[in-house]
Amino acid sequence: MLWLLISADFGEKKELLRLEQKLDKAIELLSGDKPVSVKDSLSLESSVTNVVEEWLQKNSNSNKDIEVKLRDKLQNFQDISETARHNVEKRKEFDSIASEWLKLRCNSLKELGIRNVLSKNIEMKEAGGLLYPQDKITQLNEDIDKLLKILVTSLSTHQHPSLSETITLKLPTSVYLDVLKVIWEEVIPKYLNSEPEQISNEALNRLKGYFLLLRDELKQMQSL
Repeated sequence: MLWLLISADFGEKKELLRLEQKLDKAIELLSGDKPVSVKDSLSLESSVTNVVEEWLQKNSNSNKDIEVKLRDKLQNFQDISETARHNVEKRKEFDSIASEWLKLRCNSLKELGIRNVLSKNIEMKEAGGLLYPQDKITQLNEDIDKLLKILVTSLSTHQHPSLSETITLKLPTSVYLDVLKVIWEEVIPKYLNSEPEQISNEALNRLKGYFLLLRDELKQMQSL
């Protein structure tokens, strides 16, 4: 900014530019699509605020226009930080609602999902198929149950679902992906249409997001 270049000496100008860049980067981080935790938001705000306040104290005799503009930018950052924390808390609230909704329906969703996949792909349970003999269908039931419960836990703790340390899958990954896709695209919509008390769109979107995260985890395992 021209007003910075004119009103400050070189050393002060460099420091002020660094502060502005730090504020802009912090604002960009909090305003972006990637969620920022309450803890990270508070830590970022505290760090940036302390640096700016320290600069203002050291340069108390600087041009007042500089001080006003810097304080305005700091206030803007703090406002955005407050909004970011509020958004995090709302997301956590919807995560918890989605977790409770899923927890009560895990068994039904699992059974309907597997049944639908088998009815569409009869060859899977025939000799030579991916789910032959019968004990593989039993294994699929156990694994889908575990996967849905991982989703329940992830939603309740607001953590990315991780499979590497929590479950060992014994069937082809494609089978799990097929079942989860049917659960999300077919079974859950029918469930929602039949229930008098609807889950909110916000909580449903959070549920969908976690399903997609779980799908991506499975695809990553498939590519290894």
